[in-house]
Amino acid sequence: FRDGEAVVLESLHCAEPRTAQIQELFEKLDLLGKTVLLVLPDKEEPETGINVYLSARNIHGIVVSKAENVNARDLLRPRMVLFSKRSVADLIDRVGLGESTNGAV
Repeated sequence: FRDGEAVVLESLHCAEPRTAQIQELFEKLDLLGKTVLLVLPDKEEPETGINVYLSARNIHGIVVSKAENVNARDLLRPRMVLFSKRSVADLIDRVGLGESTNGAV
């Protein structure tokens, strides 16, 4: 990635499936209007994961995927990639780039 094309957040949660919550986050991160891949952890609390997915899927330019489904082409296509620390660890575990710290990076 070139400088600034990947953002890693401590975590990403939505209490309710509300597009406005994710849209507000993307505005703060200056990601609205850019193509963004939002990478979710493989295993997350079902309600939290589905809420993030439902909240982000309708925003133009955003693609939502779990780390287990992401490939190199997916990572290179968008202008920005947004991860949580846990989704980075899941991706590292999947491709075998080193030792993960069991959900923490």
